[in-house]
Order: sequence, then structure tokens, then C-alpha cells
Amino acid sequence: MVDFLEEMLRSPGELDEILRARVLGSLARALLFTGALEQAATYAQRAVEVARRVGDPGVLAFNLGILLHQPSRPEESEKRLAYATEMLQLAEQANHEAWVCQAHQFRMILLFELGDVQTAEAAIAARAQVTEKLSEPIYFYIGAVHRTTQALFEGRFVEAEQLALQALPLGQRLQVESLDGTFGVHMFTLRREQGRLKEIEPALRHFMKQHGAAAAWRPGLALIYSELGRAREARVEFEHLAQHDFADLPRDSLWGGCTIYLVEVCAFLGAAARAATLYELLLPYAGRAVFVGGRIVCYGAASRYLGLLATTMARWQEAESHFEDALAMNTRMHARPWLAHTQHDYATMILARNHPGDPEKAASLLHEALTTARELGMHALEDRMTAREEQHPPLPTLFDIDDLSPREVDVLRLIAAGKSN
Repeated sequence: MVDFLEEMLRSPGELDEILRARVLGSLARALLFTGALEQAATYAQRAVEVARRVGDPGVLAFNLGILLHQPSRPEESEKRLAYATEMLQLAEQANHEAWVCQAHQFRMILLFELGDVQTAEAAIAARAQVTEKLSEPIYFYIGAVHRTTQALFEGRFVEAEQLALQALPLGQRLQVESLDGTFGVHMFTLRREQGRLKEIEPALRHFMKQHGAAAAWRPGLALIYSELGRAREARVEFEHLAQHDFADLPRDSLWGGCTIYLVEVCAFLGAAARAATLYELLLPYAGRAVFVGGRIVCYGAASRYLGLLATTMARWQEAESHFEDALAMNTRMHARPWLAHTQHDYATMILARNHPGDPEKAASLLHEALTTARELGMHALEDRMTAREEQHPPLPTLFDIDDLSPREVDVLRLIAAGKSN
């Protein structure tokens, strides 16, 4: 396809401007699928420029859709949202319902990334209406994937598993190319929260032997090892990916997920030097939500992972700021599982920091996180927190605590937590 479209462009006399704009957009799309990302981005920009000169709303909507498929940087999110909104208006003007559906999908993803859940939900509803009109199976499959994603995001784990299992046979009938990866990421996320990652490890190792230890899967294996407490194996996988300062991770739609997996492994290993590198890579995403594969899975506020890295480096003030941002964003987005994780990580940080008043704040955060974990069936987090309680049982009360000064209460709590002699 690339060869054919390039040959067409070498015969400019045979192309009018409308056809030239379509050829440029199609070439950008073909190059994207071959992995030639820089070339694809260049042609996508040219395609939009030519389409604007032509003034045909359908052609411009088509090429804006191609441009929006290109990998992007976090600082481009607002500009891309403007492109998606323009694409929606043009597609409606051209009465092209498939492009209307795509435009709603782009808007939905970008709005969620920016934390605007209310407007994103309106885009989801509008997209669903158009899907019903189109009655094309691929759109029903995409809708099923998005419903699974949303259920995971909100902590409706039983429903998420049912939805994923419903989407799978539909995707198989349609021979969707990314089906295995989509289903795999959904189930990996679900099994992790359920405390069942040990079940996945043999399958993932077998997959890597068959298909090669691709960068997209190694972070997941490293995370499994860290969740299971197997530090040596986690370090081997982590250091393999870190050897070139994480530059070997492809900058595609999986980059965000791979990076935050590695952040959590880094925190588990206490690798402060590596944390500094990851921190600089992730810092541009502060204030945004982390998505995998477009919108296969959302892992909540990126600021939570920045907080983990700052904690690993003992940069307490930065960690506190990031965790506060993550609490606010995850609360605003109704991301209950990721809010519970943030509360747990924040509490762990302030106990390590050990400032006056920290034990009380940590206790409150841990209580909220444990309550959510038990309600949603987040067994991995619940087990981790229960183990913490068993290691540091509360101090028996032999007197009326109301008679003590605030400082005396702090000292007793530190003793109970094993943080004071």
C-alpha cells in the first residue's frame, strides 16, 4: 500500500487537490501501520494542510482522524482535543456517521486523559447512539471493550470480567488484530487487583518464549515478580529494560502502561537512581490520566506514579504534592481503585517521612484505602495492608488517651509502628 500511494504522489499531474489530500492521509495511515512513525506524522500534517486548502469537510475530517491516530506527547492533549472537536463538526457536516463515531471516540479518550469525566461520559453516550445507527459489528466490539475498561476503572471487577469474556468471541469472529493484547491487558489488570497474578506468570513466560521477550511484555513480567515478592527476578527484568535509560520502550500507545509498571517495580526495589530517570520521563504527564493502548485500561492519575518515584528518592515535599494531586484527580474521576492505591502509597510515604502529625494522617488514609479494597474485592491491596497491620499491631491502651498531649500521642503511635526506640 505504501509503495502504491507513493507512486501516486510521484504523478502529481494525475491528481486533483481533493484526491491528493486523500492519498496523503492514506499514506500516513499506511506508514503508521508499518511502524514508520516519523514519516507517518509528517505526511499526516501535510494531509491536513492540503485538506484545509481544498475546503472539503469530508476530506478534512478524514485527514484529522489520521492525524489523531498518530502517537503524541502529553503537552499536545489540548490541541488534539480541539482537532477531535473540529473533526466531529466536519463529519456531521459531511453526514459521515463512521467518522462521527471516530470523532466521539477521540474526544472521549482525550477528555478522560485530561480528567474531564462529565464531558467524556457525554461523548460516550453520543458515540453509543451513532453505533446503534451504524449497526456494524466492529463498533459493537469497540463499545464492549470500552465498557470493560470503564468497569475496571470504577472497580466493578465482577462485571468487568463478564464484559471482557463477552467481547472476546465477538473480536474472534471479526478477527480483530489486537484482540489478544486487549484481552490480555484487561485480564492482567483484573487478576492483579484480585491478587491472582501468580496464575498469569506461566502463561506470560510461555508467550514471551514463543514471541520473543518484547519490550511490551517484559514490564508486566517484572511487575508480577515484584507483586510476588521475588526481588531478584524482578531486578533482572527491570535492569534489562533500564540499561539504556528506558529508551528501548517503544513510544507507542503502550508506553504509558509499560512505564507505570516499571515505576511500581522501581519503588518495590528501592532503585533511587533509576527512579530519577523515570521521574523525568513521566513528569510531563503530571495532571493527566494514564491510558494503555488508546483506551484499553486507565490506571488513574499519573501524579500517583510521580509520587511513588519521589518517595523512592526521599524527596518528601515533591511526593506530597504529587500524591495530593493524584487524590484530587482520582476522586474527581470516580476512579475508586486508583484512589485506594493512592491513599495507601501516600500513607506509606508519610510514615517513612515521619513528620509530626504524620501517623494520624497515615492512619486515616490507610483506613479509607482498606475500606475501599474490601468493598471492591481488591484482595492484593487488602492482603498488603493486613500484613502491615500484623507486623505493627496497635499499642494496648492502659490509660485514657485523652489525658495525653498531642506530642505524647505521636510518640506512642511511632512506638506502636516500630519507628521509635
